[in-house]
Amino acid sequence: MDDFSKRLMDLAIGRVYKTLYTNLQAEEKLEAGRIFESGNYEEKEKFVKKYLPNFEKKYKEELKKLEEELKQEIQQ
Repeated sequence: MDDFSKRLMDLAIGRVYKTLYTNLQAEEKLEAGRIFESGNYEEKEKFVKKYLPNFEKKYKEELKKLEEELKQEIQQ
């Protein structure tokens, strides 16, 4: 996988996390901050599954949006 594809994937994941974070209550945001700063992958995965059980679907939707945005940008 090339760097461009990896960057697109990271951007899509970031957008999903941003959406997740903005929908959390204050206490949940504190928990999210603690978990994501810890770097513990298992804790991150549990948290995401708990608060965004349809993560993969949202991720694929964001990737598709990014592809469309890029196509539009290229066509201009």
